[in-house]
Amino acid sequence: MRAYSVYMQHAIIVYDLETTGLNTSTAEIVELAAAIDPGCKQAFHGYFRGQRNWGPLPVVADSFSTLVLPESGAIPAAASRVNGIYIEDLIGKPPFPEVAKQFMEWLQGWRKWCPPECKGIVLVAHNNFKYDAHVLLRQMKQHGLELPDYVSLGDSLVAFRECFPGNCRRFNLQAITDEWVPKEKQVKQDHRAASDVKMLLMVMYECPDPQTLLETMVRRQRVLR
Repeated sequence: MRAYSVYMQHAIIVYDLETTGLNTSTAEIVELAAAIDPGCKQAFHGYFRGQRNWGPLPVVADSFSTLVLPESGAIPAAASRVNGIYIEDLIGKPPFPEVAKQFMEWLQGWRKWCPPECKGIVLVAHNNFKYDAHVLLRQMKQHGLELPDYVSLGDSLVAFRECFPGNCRRFNLQAITDEWVPKEKQVKQDHRAASDVKMLLMVMYECPDPQTLLETMVRRQRVLR
């Protein structure tokens, strides 16, 4: 099984945001999606099946996805042209504080799945250290919330660049998908959070050395609050 020992030490969850802009100081989240790495879930299953005292694991969805109503009540036209999300799509959707609490409850569900030796969850996004984490943590702080202490942050963009220097001229999600994912499996990036999460998970498995990539993401993890 791929990276079994890594998964026993760290649960890997991939996430993505769609927002109202590129400025990390002002952008608001309008969509949040995440998914457990399938190999991680498989490794946990394998571990617990071998335990004599194994009982039922919590029922937790493999993925989390929701639209978010921004506090400003508006989305700039430039952002809507990229992600296809318009303010009309968000009427009646939950505001960020509610979504953040639901997301942390989902993370807690996966924390309960972790074997005893597991150190916690690494929450991975593409360009996480420069963008997604800053937006997510800023909005959480504004509402008196913070990530649980068992959650650290990983950046797949940093890991791809370190593991495969020179393989790609660009390391954006579409470029690395075109480079490594077979044509018959590819889907065009639509800049929606749930599909971008699936896309990143796919390229993490299809890249030349998935084991080293995963180890690098874990080694480069950061704790930001």
